[in-house]
Amino acid sequence: MTITGGKPGRAALHLARAASLAPSPHNSQPWFFVEEGHDRAFEVHADAGRRMPLTDPGGREMVIACGAALFNVRTAVRHLGFRPVVDVLPEPADQHFLAQVSFGAHATPTDDEESPARALSLRHTHRGPFGPEPVTEALLAQLRDRARAEGAVLQVLDVPEKVGLLARLVDTAERADRTDLWRAVELAHRVGPTGVPVGACRAHPDLTLLAARD
Repeated sequence: MTITGGKPGRAALHLARAASLAPSPHNSQPWFFVEEGHDRAFEVHADAGRRMPLTDPGGREMVIACGAALFNVRTAVRHLGFRPVVDVLPEPADQHFLAQVSFGAHATPTDDEESPARALSLRHTHRGPFGPEPVTEALLAQLRDRARAEGAVLQVLDVPEKVGLLARLVDTAERADRTDLWRAVELAHRVGPTGVPVGACRAHPDLTLLAARD
């Protein structure tokens, strides 16, 4: 977690801690945060120095990770009892300045809004194989609603032929990646104390339907 802007306020530290719990490619955490003094506003910036250039050449995964951090910031603002006011790309000339979040009107958070706040510290990435239990239609409907609220669409692959096609595409990409020596070196640097824990990779990628990390 990196936060700049003099001595940070208590609210800024709360937001930064929440943001730093977001998922990122191989735990690279490609972001830094700026406080605009006395908890007036909170900025989310992409840190290009933490981007994995061979794994993420276009920076798309870096921006997605920062988007997840921004979601956590919004969740933390609601937990404090305010409505988040978000300005995306506030300075178009600075493409790494992704968002500014300020405190809007006071509003007591609902139970639905508090639930994600409670879950922030519990979230973790599962890197093992998928279990055989089917996902219930009720949960899928809830996930679709959550995605729609964020302006996104959750596409469910429930046709075996489509799942098989996806598995073949993932396998093709995995095998292509293995031939890239420098990319393998880059990934190796992201395993260990500053990246993905060694014990988190539980199964060889060739033993799962959708290739996992090796």
